[in-house]
Amino acid sequence: MSPYFYVKNYPNPFSSRTTIEYSIDDPGKVSIKVLDLLGREIRTLLSGNEQHGNHSLVFDGSSLSDGVYVVRLGTNGKSISHLIHLVK
Repeated sequence: MSPYFYVKNYPNPFSSRTTIEYSIDDPGKVSIKVLDLLGREIRTLLSGNEQHGNHSLVFDGSSLSDGVYVVRLGTNGKSISHLIHLVK
């Protein structure tokens, strides 16, 4: 895995909102989705073109139940996942 292709969040665990940071090493179409542990899509946070480099967005999980969710970043034929913990 390239050090310039990652996804993480803070704080983790979080109670309602968390900042998701991600970095991509090449420009292109980027998709960021939140999934449950069964792989079902809960929400699409981003679907569009991005330039290479570091980016961030805020995820509001206040309407979701407590639990562990997966953030999946996909771009240029690659994907990476990160677990986030929602605790109310």
